[in-house]
Amino acid sequence: MPTKALCQTLDQRKEPSGHDSLCKLPFLPLGDFPILFHSVKSGIEEATTTKSRRNLAEVDVVVKYVNLCLQQQIKEKDIGIIAPYKFQAEKIRSCLKNNPEVTVATVERFQGSERRVIIISTVRTSGDLRFVTDNLRINTTITRAKHLLIIVGNEECLKTDSTWKKIINFCADNRSFINSFRDEIVHTQQNRRQ
Repeated sequence: MPTKALCQTLDQRKEPSGHDSLCKLPFLPLGDFPILFHSVKSGIEEATTTKSRRNLAEVDVVVKYVNLCLQQQIKEKDIGIIAPYKFQAEKIRSCLKNNPEVTVATVERFQGSERRVIIISTVRTSGDLRFVTDNLRINTTITRAKHLLIIVGNEECLKTDSTWKKIINFCADNRSFINSFRDEIVHTQQNRRQ
């Protein structure tokens, strides 16, 4: 999917009709924008011998978002987590063992499914992003959310890809880019464009 069309798809999600919006959740920076990019720069990639990867800093952020959603009475079955790597999905699943109805899967396993809330963990922090930059995979991943999309990733690494750069800038332009939780540090208010 061309990048312009991808951003138009994201923009169309701004005010979907016919549902109770999740845009007003207290942990979101704005009350009218259902997409959030949370930058995690502290993460370190770990790889298995099969080249699957995980990023424990992102795991912590993803688990915190699940808990924040659950505190807002969003049902477990309405939350889905997508990771490009099986190693990451397995670690997230083990951290959420007390929340068995939260779906945690890779992009391929999530294809055809949707949830009210989708949290994406992009995992990568450096090097060749490989299939994380495949536009069809990106499209499949970001279109699984019915009402709220939260993307967790390393901004600097992802911005080396033109599609991810446009998505991140789109979030920044809509004041929906953060690098910490409100209870840790105030939201980043500066324009993140480069």
